[in-house]
Amino acid sequence: MIAAVSSPSFSNVGALVLLLDEAEPGVELSADAVEALAALGVTNVTVLRGERKVAVALEGWAFDVDRSAEDAARAVGVGQRVSVLRPVLESAIHRLRGADAKNVRPDGERADDPAAVGS
Repeated sequence: MIAAVSSPSFSNVGALVLLLDEAEPGVELSADAVEALAALGVTNVTVLRGERKVAVALEGWAFDVDRSAEDAARAVGVGQRVSVLRPVLESAIHRLRGADAKNVRPDGERADDPAAVGS
């Protein structure tokens, strides 16, 4: 059984995905780009490529997505022709085995947890 809490929750890490067509200019992570992203609070960058799209995922504890999305897009060289994807759901998923799998309610709480009684 796989258990996940389905209610939206967000960590304090700022996260943003920049989605662009592969025809757009390449993603640049020069020393200047890395310095600019660091100044925005970005601490992790992941570049993903599909058949027709490129995605640049940015994360950071001090990264303020609301204030810095456009600056982040410019820093990686994708300019204004980019779709900005913001988090709408974050959920931890873990696999339960044996007796534990049978004691989980649909909301993800343990059925035998006295603290969860009445919730």
